Amino acid sequence: MLRDLDRAGDLRLRVNAYLVVNENSAEGRLLGDYFNDHEPGESVSPHVRVAGLKVFTDFANATVLLWNQADLDAFVAARHAEGWQLAIKTVSATSLAMILEAGAAARAADPTFGQARPRLEHMLFATPEQIADISDLGFVPAINTNVPGQLVGEPDIEALGAREPVGAYAPWRSLFEALLTPAGISGFPSFHVEEPTGAPFGSPIHLIYQAVTRVGNLGTPSPAELLEEALIPEQAMAAHTINAASAAFEDDVKGSITPGKLADLVVLSGDPLAVLPAAINDITVLMTMIGGRVEHCAAGSEAICPDLSPSGTPAPGAGSTPPPNGVSLGAGATVTASSELPGAEADRAVDGTPAHWNAAGLSPQWIEIVLAEARRVDAINLVVAQDPGGPSRHELWVRRTGGEPTLVQVFEGLTADGDVLRFEPAARLEAVELVRVVTTDVGDLFPAWKEIEVIGPPGS
Repeated sequence: MLRDLDRAGDLRLRVNAYLVVNENSAEGRLLGDYFNDHEPGESVSPHVRVAGLKVFTDFANATVLLWNQADLDAFVAARHAEGWQLAIKTVSATSLAMILEAGAAARAADPTFGQARPRLEHMLFATPEQIADISDLGFVPAINTNVPGQLVGEPDIEALGAREPVGAYAPWRSLFEALLTPAGISGFPSFHVEEPTGAPFGSPIHLIYQAVTRVGNLGTPSPAELLEEALIPEQAMAAHTINAASAAFEDDVKGSITPGKLADLVVLSGDPLAVLPAAINDITVLMTMIGGRVEHCAAGSEAICPDLSPSGTPAPGAGSTPPPNGVSLGAGATVTASSELPGAEADRAVDGTPAHWNAAGLSPQWIEIVLAEARRVDAINLVVAQDPGGPSRHELWVRRTGGEPTLVQVFEGLTADGDVLRFEPAARLEAVELVRVVTTDVGDLFPAWKEIEVIGPPGS
């Protein structure tokens, strides 16, 4: 589903998918080895990456354990040997103890186990001794920073806490003091409410606010004994930025505003590190940028939202339209390419839909359109499929009847997803039978086009 949305141009966020290996149920039934259809870390579309495997170890607030120790040991060791990053869910100190034992067994077989950054997903309880083992084995805690505040007053959670070791509940500050790098996550939409004021439920600003204040839903305060493990703003910010990126092996491209990284960022109305903790919840998002493209610009913030027009000769607006009385000449054309991903074949670049062509490798790559008949061409629009945005270079070639392919335009500079590069010949371009676009450089992305529109007059 995510891949289909992406290929249709409807997925604007980047997704690291952790493929579920067993049911989140009292039976915990294994779902087979379907995940072997993919490679660890495989990018299945521009915005979707298979990051690893998700493993459930307990159910019903840890009243049901889904593995015996021998089976969990064998599973963790086998998947690690195959190169998978494991995201293993743990709620109770009991299930955490099983995971740590499985990790120790895997490290005995392979001393590099910790370098795979195995995750402790939704970790809720951990004793000081277990925190030391987490650090020693190289596990990465993935913590819901809205906990414990969000769960204050929940009967099931209070019953769970009564069964767990004293002082083991949500020890977030202790994780940082042990020099671990916990990744901030959210359990959204669990326990969802409509917050009447402040940042929306589940939003990063609200999660940081809850991490620092431990305030729960609708402003419910946490008991005083839980406040000792509240994070300071710097820790909460790190959890939801660079630590989260590192936990997914993406700290080289995400997690900080650094030259060479993806231009995925927000501009806020205030600094979470400079305001009082209670005021963090009042901070708003003025601009959201993904891959160098502005996806959200708050009313009144237009002055800080850059206009990232593409280089070359862009057409106005996000889309492209034929000139007056012009028509697309793509109908009936034969389209081929140097390579193509399944579901993103070459002919999708001329079908007039949001679906796009995507090459199956790095540049240089080409896509070629042979028109149904030789026609006059008045313009060619290239609708960019490039996320993140960045430098690129594209050559536009045409062949006229009886001639050789001729280079007619080079587009070079900054481009981003949805931009339109437009070529209009200075003189009439008659008897065109072939159009070829060669991408010679688009960084570490696979070349792609949302649409290539060859525009000419109606009729023959």
